Amino acid sequence: MTSAKGVSKVEYLPTVTSANVRKTWERKSENEISFAHATGRLRALANVRLSRENLLLFADKKVPSKRLHELLDHAAYPSANTLEERLDLKQQQDMTLLRYVCNRNTLPQFMALTADFHNLKWLLKNLLLCQAEQNKNSDNSPAAILQEQTVPARLADNLLNYGNYKVAGLWHDLLKLVNKSSNCQELSPYIAAELLHALQSYYVNQDIGSVAAAIDRLYYNSVYSLAMQAESESERTFELDYLALQADKVNMQAFLRALQIKLPLDYVEKSLVNGGEVTVQTLLQIYEKLSVNAKAGDLDMTAVMKALRPVYSKTQSAELLETISTWNDAETRFKFSKKADELLLRLAIKGRQNTYGCDAVAGQYLENCLEIKNIHLMLALRTGEHSGDKCLELLRKAD
Repeated sequence: MTSAKGVSKVEYLPTVTSANVRKTWERKSENEISFAHATGRLRALANVRLSRENLLLFADKKVPSKRLHELLDHAAYPSANTLEERLDLKQQQDMTLLRYVCNRNTLPQFMALTADFHNLKWLLKNLLLCQAEQNKNSDNSPAAILQEQTVPARLADNLLNYGNYKVAGLWHDLLKLVNKSSNCQELSPYIAAELLHALQSYYVNQDIGSVAAAIDRLYYNSVYSLAMQAESESERTFELDYLALQADKVNMQAFLRALQIKLPLDYVEKSLVNGGEVTVQTLLQIYEKLSVNAKAGDLDMTAVMKALRPVYSKTQSAELLETISTWNDAETRFKFSKKADELLLRLAIKGRQNTYGCDAVAGQYLENCLEIKNIHLMLALRTGEHSGDKCLELLRKAD
């Protein structure tokens, strides 16, 4: 069920089955007349996307800022003083349009949950860190940050402003939770109760990583719940495809990191999330077998790949698995992250190619998000000395 604010009130966990293979890349999309208007509105803006050549200019410090602003002008980015501000405003503009053209669908809420849980994790982790620092002073006075009625300026810069939750309301809810009250206004009773439980555990073990893991699990449970509420079959299908790509990425990373330091099985279970094509239970069974002979700090990637290939071979993330074969090499982490983004881009382009329907709308929105990410990546290179080949290598691009 969806609240009046348009934020899903998640009241249950996703059902985990042993057969979650999505068949994403083989599936043929179907046109849906209910999305025809929305498709047309977004497609009219798609023709002004930045070319690969223009994206690379954002990494070249020889290109003046004025020229980069002109490129954003041509691509219909909102005006602002800095390039970074324009990217943030574009993200907000795209979400506002998505909400307008899909106001009866779950898709806008689904996509905005990324911002909601990013903000939730960022604010809560900083609240707890400040509280822990205050406790070290042992003067029994409450941490100053707990007295703040608005989000502190030092935290505001890292917030995303296109979520379902109002940031001010989310801040007040988190202050209540830290003070052991679950009477929240933005967060649903289910999410508030789960966070309160995570905080109770944190105050016992002082492991802030367990709070972050709990928030990650809540995110994936929330997006699954919202996808299952979609009235349109194509909408539900796209959202579950997107969820599976994201969940498989998170689980591969968590699985390898856990194996590398030989974490106990119950801790590994808490770091894995639902929604992937390979289930949590399957990964735990493989982990249990591999960890018997695993040595901390040294992964036998031959054994790992032999165990994981059979379960991932028919999934949409099969190519992602192949990037981890040399996980002990630091360069592999970069290739892994890039391939994960490029699979999302492939999903976006596949959807965008549909004449009209949820796939087309979601694909165009997602492609916009990845263009913004590419610009951020290029701007991050602008201050250093990087060759054109290196910049091109970092760029997320379609096949």
